[in-house]
Amino acid sequence: LLEAILQSEEVVWLNPNVKEVVDLDATSLTIKDMEEAEQLWQRFAPFLAKSFPELRESQGLIESPLRKINGMKYELDQVFAANIPGDLYLKCDNELSIAGSVKARGSFFEILHYAESLAKEAGLIDPHLSYEQFASQRFKDFFSQYTIGVASTGNLGLGIGIMSAKLGFTVNVYMSADAKEWKKALLREKGAIVHEFSGDFSEAIKIGRQKTQQEPNGYFVDDEDSEHLFLGYSTAAFRLKQQFADQGIKVDADHPLF
Repeated sequence: LLEAILQSEEVVWLNPNVKEVVDLDATSLTIKDMEEAEQLWQRFAPFLAKSFPELRESQGLIESPLRKINGMKYELDQVFAANIPGDLYLKCDNELSIAGSVKARGSFFEILHYAESLAKEAGLIDPHLSYEQFASQRFKDFFSQYTIGVASTGNLGLGIGIMSAKLGFTVNVYMSADAKEWKKALLREKGAIVHEFSGDFSEAIKIGRQKTQQEPNGYFVDDEDSEHLFLGYSTAAFRLKQQFADQGIKVDADHPLF
């Protein structure tokens, strides 16, 4: 296989250790966790609308459009003689505000969840005010005591870096050699500290975790094993369900969704 790769031949490798979904360990997360995650998004909507001009029109909602892609369906039918039944749609998370990728869901959520936890623990949240209060200097000064670390080739780092810096955290983004220069530049512009490594992603994540754990108030975002990241992504299901309803798209036993 390696020889074929070296010769620039097309190859496919199937993981011999792959498991069926039914054989994977069950997650502890439930629909209740997802609902609570969506409620956190709603609580932070005033802060997001206040802090990011691009979210004022949506009143702090970070969401992407659902589009029917007839041209893509036609091409698939032609190239693969597929004759796909039903309609083909694209959930355009590449258009999510601020971060411009699906990472806006998970990464923003994890940092907002962490910020809320710290603020609650410190008794900083005024229950009579909206979460717009998180945009105040008082909160920024408080969060500046804490350091957030993340290793990334780009999009996760952008999400974590932008939101952390906006709240006032000190944020270190550890990036491997294959990260795009414009992403590094944007992170620095937003107030994040970017550390570059000549090696691959495994080096960045190893050193990033070590450095963050050495900080007295360090918090490392683990891209491979974070329930908060997953919960942030999962709330897209509620939004998608609403978009189907708004567009009159029926989903039931006779109209399955793939």
